[in-house]
Amino acid sequence: MKKYFQIILGGVVLLTALLLTVAFFDRIPIEGTTLAMDWKGLWTGIRGGAILYGNATGLRIPPWSVLVVLPLGLLPFRASWGVLTFLTMIVLMLSVPPTKSRPAFLVGVLVLTLSFPTLRTIVDGNFEVLVIGGCLLVGYGMSKPNAPALVAGVLLASSKVQESWLLLLLLPVLVIKFVRREIITATIAGLVLICVPSLIWKGPEWIRAVFAIAERNSIMDSSLWAATGRLEIPFPFTALLATGIVLATGAVIWTSRELRWREQIGLMVAASLLLAPYTTGNNFLTLYAIAGMALLQSSVPVGLVVIGLANLPFAFIGYRDVMYTWSATYWTMANLIVWAILIVRLSKRRTPLATQPANTTPSTITREPMPEVASPTSGPHAPDPEPRQGEGEPEPRRKAFYKNINFHRLYLKGLTANIVSSD
Repeated sequence: MKKYFQIILGGVVLLTALLLTVAFFDRIPIEGTTLAMDWKGLWTGIRGGAILYGNATGLRIPPWSVLVVLPLGLLPFRASWGVLTFLTMIVLMLSVPPTKSRPAFLVGVLVLTLSFPTLRTIVDGNFEVLVIGGCLLVGYGMSKPNAPALVAGVLLASSKVQESWLLLLLLPVLVIKFVRREIITATIAGLVLICVPSLIWKGPEWIRAVFAIAERNSIMDSSLWAATGRLEIPFPFTALLATGIVLATGAVIWTSRELRWREQIGLMVAASLLLAPYTTGNNFLTLYAIAGMALLQSSVPVGLVVIGLANLPFAFIGYRDVMYTWSATYWTMANLIVWAILIVRLSKRRTPLATQPANTTPSTITREPMPEVASPTSGPHAPDPEPRQGEGEPEPRRKAFYKNINFHRLYLKGLTANIVSSD
């Protein structure tokens, strides 16, 4: 009974928060301002349930993602903007990794939801919520594992191809390593079942919109190609750097022996943003939400660096010319720095030789470390065995015999499991 009461109370709180958010956005004066600049076009692209791709609206998300946001087009403009903001804030709070310390978790929620990328995304009105939610579902689907979560995650993460193209290419490596065969089969079937009809329905229109971005190489473009072009860096150097980013990212993912999905997904998102034909500063929010909070919890100094990168533009709000000229290039450098941090951290965190868990099928490459033969509970330094009832303390020679038996038993057990998993 108490559980149902908590669920009802939680629903009432969320509904109240949603209504207050919509009421607030319904009263914001936006006439003659740049508020909701992106949402004006996106909402027009789905207004009344009619889908309109292209530069006129800025709508470039794939058909399966359009179906998710299409109900927003049935709402009035301001109300839909408020609902989008509410959903964005909920997903951002969910993206903060849970901790045993409630104050630490609340700090993570505050530094994420009140950050410059978050406020900019809300002010402009954009679909970052889809990609962030998709990345969270992909991570959940791999760690559990869960086929519906993987299907939904891949579909949502692909909402903005510029943020996830390399993620989609390298994700199968992680899935094959850490997900059972039957889950992989169900995931592929689910993706085919949804993607094929969607592409037949609106695929050509979506593809034309993706390849016809008018802002490419403009002052708004945060891709590595555009940034180095503005800085007049020779193209061969840019191509060499881009090749190194792809190879390093692929090598780290390929050689992963443990699933650290927040950092791994963050690495692939960062590389995608750097090397996509066109990205914007708003896209940094996805990287910040997925990897930034995980870095803050695992290493406070590193996390503070990422937080500083995300919020440094606050210091230049009063300098509109500086923001206009250098904002896109700044976010390129921020993406590159976070990518480098993730490369270093993931390269250092490798696990030793491992055996296959008993609860996985032979196709799963998930590994767990082999028992340490010299651990405090086994091997030559193990504690003395408990004497049987009615017996005294074992003699020294008998104690040594027990230790040797325990040492060789664990060693042979680990060796046998290793041979079986290698086959």
